[in-house]
Amino acid sequence: MVKVVADGGAAFDCNCGEGRRTVRPMALIEKARLLFTVNEACGVLHLSRPVVYQLINSGELRSFKVGNARRIPAQALEEYVASKLANAGA
Repeated sequence: MVKVVADGGAAFDCNCGEGRRTVRPMALIEKARLLFTVNEACGVLHLSRPVVYQLINSGELRSFKVGNARRIPAQALEEYVASKLANAGA
């Protein structure tokens, strides 16, 4: 479900395994944002949590751990999408 958020932008609801939460598409996320949680990444990519973990485990989506918390760089999300677009055109 798409909805308007407080700052006038758009967002959508994501049910990524830990309850329903609102996630913003990449185009609306602040440029200063460097890292995303797995749940945030699944919302940005419109993929399920298990699929995002499969991408991480296969090396298709770069990530790293800080203690027990896994983080995905914004650049890794952009690179993943770019690689899929390049492969789609081949």
